[in-house]
Amino acid sequence: MNRIDGHLHVWQGSHPDRPYPWTPDPFPAEDLLPILDANGIDIAVHVSPVIVGWDNSYGNTVTEAFPDRFRVFGRFDPLQDDIAGALDVWMASPGASGVRLTAYRAGESGPLDDDQMQPFWEAATTADVPVAVFAPGRLTELANVARSFPGLRMVLDHLGLGVFRGAVDPFAGIDDLTQFAPLPRVLVKVSALPEVAEQPFPFPDVHRYLRFAVDTFGADRLIWGSNWPVESIACTYEEACSWISASGVVEASDVDLIMGGTMAGLLRIESETQTRTER
Repeated sequence: MNRIDGHLHVWQGSHPDRPYPWTPDPFPAEDLLPILDANGIDIAVHVSPVIVGWDNSYGNTVTEAFPDRFRVFGRFDPLQDDIAGALDVWMASPGASGVRLTAYRAGESGPLDDDQMQPFWEAATTADVPVAVFAPGRLTELANVARSFPGLRMVLDHLGLGVFRGAVDPFAGIDDLTQFAPLPRVLVKVSALPEVAEQPFPFPDVHRYLRFAVDTFGADRLIWGSNWPVESIACTYEEACSWISASGVVEASDVDLIMGGTMAGLLRIESETQTRTER
């Protein structure tokens, strides 16, 4: 089974309007590949960083250079003209596998389930484009969308919560996730949890949230992502790859699904029979 890092970032050197505040600059794909190889990761899903705006070109460049190693979820303006046409153009670009919406900063967007957003959700459903969303505190809006568009493939980034360093309560609203349990086309990323753990590897204080996710959704609806290199503030990449299996709260077969099987299904990637070292 493929091992897939379902959520990480690469970027070029900084620009005056893109200071990249999270980690030392730059972090290009060429720096990431040896890390993936050393940890047995076959495919990485690059999520365009918020700070690039709507410019997903570097992700396309990376997937053109390394087509067997990268896929891209690009940032997308859901209120632009000709939504259906814009989705078609994006999904025809190199490595494009879905789009990503963010709504976590004050004033960043209106309600995700309002009339303005309906054309986007309808177009994404019709075109069968996976939509990853990072919108802490707005799970009820997203549940309304998922119920209105049952064919939509939606992914909730970082448990759908404010799981990031500095959050007052990263797991506030976790019970709201149960709204999605009967909605099988909604997947959930168990990503970024080491960043908010108060105890060192294997981060036992966040294991109960991982167990909650498994119990609520089943492993076949969960996706691991390292959130690298942002997560480097909390652990090594090896620890990011192994904390779920080391937690002891997830069965081995479920670990395989979380660490790649579920994302392979979302991306419609057939399992590879050769290992990285055999290539």
